Amino acid sequence: MTHTLKQIRLSMHYSIAEFAELLGYPKATYQCYENGTRPLPEGILKKAQDAQKRDVKFFKELPKRLDKELEGKMIPNEAKKGDW
Repeated sequence: MTHTLKQIRLSMHYSIAEFAELLGYPKATYQCYENGTRPLPEGILKKAQDAQKRDVKFFKELPKRLDKELEGKMIPNEAKKGDW
């Protein structure tokens, strides 16, 4: 199933302005592509799908990267009553 630009954008929880910037288009231009009032340039759907894949991969790997970053670092204890 081929996803539309809007479906991809919404699945990533981006606003039109944010997604347009991510893909490198002015907001008004991107909006015309998404609503079909302008023909899609060749490759824009592929570019959006690639961005979606990177986004999924980024968040899937985030816990591992955070664990590695925090490994060996001291996390301060909660404030004790009377410390404030």
